Amino acid sequence: MRGPFANRYCGKGKKATCQQAVWAAIADAGTQLTASQGTADPTAWRSDAVRERIKFSPLSPAGYTMRYTNRPSGIQQVISFRGHR
Repeated sequence: MRGPFANRYCGKGKKATCQQAVWAAIADAGTQLTASQGTADPTAWRSDAVRERIKFSPLSPAGYTMRYTNRPSGIQQVISFRGHR
């Protein structure tokens, strides 16, 4: 172990450097998607839903999978109120 605080920070802790790195990564992802999807229109981009499924090892070979859903964290789901008591 090198030390107790061996964290790496985006942009080595510099906000402007981190912002540039994040925007560069987003632009690169858009460029790759444009090339692979054949269009620059993000509303026309599609993904294979089968490849997006979550697999459970060692049960995956038996076909046990789950559809991926982009949801808030578990805490946000647990603490949800529709009204007052």
